[in-house]
Amino acid sequence: MRNLFVHALIFSQLVTTAFADELTPLSAPEPRPYPYKILDLQPGQIATEIVPELEEHLGGSLNPKIIQQVVTSPEGLRFEADITIGYNTAGIGLRTRMGNEPYEQMTLRNATPVLEGRIVGIWRTMRKPNAELPDPAALAAQLEELYGPPSWSGTDALGGRMVKYVWTPSGQLGLQEEEPCARLSYQGYAFDSERRRVAPPECSAVFTASYETEAGQSTIRFSLVDFELARQDLEETDRQILEQISGENVEPSDMNL
Repeated sequence: MRNLFVHALIFSQLVTTAFADELTPLSAPEPRPYPYKILDLQPGQIATEIVPELEEHLGGSLNPKIIQQVVTSPEGLRFEADITIGYNTAGIGLRTRMGNEPYEQMTLRNATPVLEGRIVGIWRTMRKPNAELPDPAALAAQLEELYGPPSWSGTDALGGRMVKYVWTPSGQLGLQEEEPCARLSYQGYAFDSERRRVAPPECSAVFTASYETEAGQSTIRFSLVDFELARQDLEETDRQILEQISGENVEPSDMNL
């Protein structure tokens, strides 16, 4: 199914369409096999069930990020639905991130209704006075106590210290000299009829912690992305959309011509 016309608009607040096609949920995925967590949360949990807990922690709201997904086949069959692909901390923008004031930000990316909106990725950023944060060595030691030696440690793209844990189909990846599963990202669902794989098969899930040290205050960033869940969601959602716009028996319309 090539040459599809695809239209996706992204909103930060909930929108409603008069007409929406549906996606059929799969069975619930197995419990995630890795131990990594952020604020005691893991991918696989249903986003709408954990958002209130995160809002209580932050003392503020998380805004849904919604795409208005429209896919039309060359024959004119159309799929249209609003799909929530994640949540962002309200009031945190470029000015906050580039400024000097302390802040905490949470970002979630979740699956489509195919996986019941389950969390796929979690990001947490904290900028606080140094007196309120452990030093980088103490943080790395805490993570090693929880998860064992990291799969890799080095410098992140922003120049901070980073430790990375990679979960593979065979379990946690041992210490590597070169950074494994590098330059991977996940932005949430958007239809693609010729989709490239989201990550190599050996990258089942990736947990990172990075620390930027500054005079007076520092920034810690955590991320946890389940690329196995992402693959399931992307592939099945694409398949269902293509199936819905590939029907052979089309009912004639009844509009007043």
